[in-house]
Order: sequence, then C-alpha cells, then structure tokens
Amino acid sequence: MDHADRRDDGAYLPTIPLALMMTVTRKVPKLIPHLVQHAGGRLSLKQALDGNVLIGGGWPARLIRDAVGDPDFSVKPELLPASLAGNADMAIRVLPELARVPAIRGWVGTTTVTEDQLPLVGPVPDMPGAFVATGGSAFTLGPSFAEALAALVSGRTPETDLSNFDPARYRRT
Repeated sequence: MDHADRRDDGAYLPTIPLALMMTVTRKVPKLIPHLVQHAGGRLSLKQALDGNVLIGGGWPARLIRDAVGDPDFSVKPELLPASLAGNADMAIRVLPELARVPAIRGWVGTTTVTEDQLPLVGPVPDMPGAFVATGGSAFTLGPSFAEALAALVSGRTPETDLSNFDPARYRRT
C-alpha cells in the first residue's frame, strides 16, 4: 500500500517520496553564468558564487524501505553508481570543460512528487491556518514557494497564480 492510498483524520496530500542525487565539483573560475537545465537528459547545472559547480537533474538514488515497503526516513538513502556516472556523462556532454574538473562529493536529497507531477502549494483543505509547499521541482522552486506561502500566511494574494498547484485538487469527496 502506497502512502498516497492511506487515509487518516488528517489532510489528504498524496505525494510519492523520491531520493535524488547531486554532485559538487571543486571550485573553478566562472563557467556557467546561469542555471542550465536539460529536461530530456535529466540535467541541471549551476555554479555557486564560490566557484563550485552543482550537478543534478533528477538522477535517482536508493530510498531505503522498511519490511512493509514504506520509506524509512531514519536511514540515509544510498547513491547509485550508475546515476553518478550517467549524470556526470550528461554534464560533460553539455559542458565539456567539466571533464577536467574533479567532483569532491555527492549526496542524496529526498523530495516528493504528485501523480500529476505538479507541486502542492497553498492552503491545506479543511485545515484552517495550515499551508503546504511540496512536490515538483522543490529544490529549484523553494524560494518561489516561500514567497507564495509568505503572502498566503499574511493574508495577501501571491504574485504567482497557484491555481494549478492547489492542494484541494486532491480533496476526497
């Protein structure tokens, strides 16, 4: 049974947990002046102000599960060598200069997605004063989610139209 299929007395916000990996290189002179994304190749590249290049793009890691098959968030997810290699290969194809830049570490982050791949951002149905921002590209969209939630919490209308992300779209009748 998936988490999304369970029902309790709380809100119904069906999300699917994912473990995704990232890699960071050593510091190098400016190579990338902006965020680079390659959706078909599962790649994101961005260079931090200190010069490290962050390489990601949705490459899977292994989310550890318990005996029932539920994610065990008390156990650190595992990097997958095939994902590390595939992500590095894609990064080098897009930016060949990266072939000469050593990676210094990789790590796993957990995120969630919904069935329709759109995030859940807004008031939680039937729970006055509760808000949610999760799913979709939360790593990249976190600052935008924060701005929208700050507006909602303070009683203002967010600048971004959140109608497609409304958690009420999953309201059970």
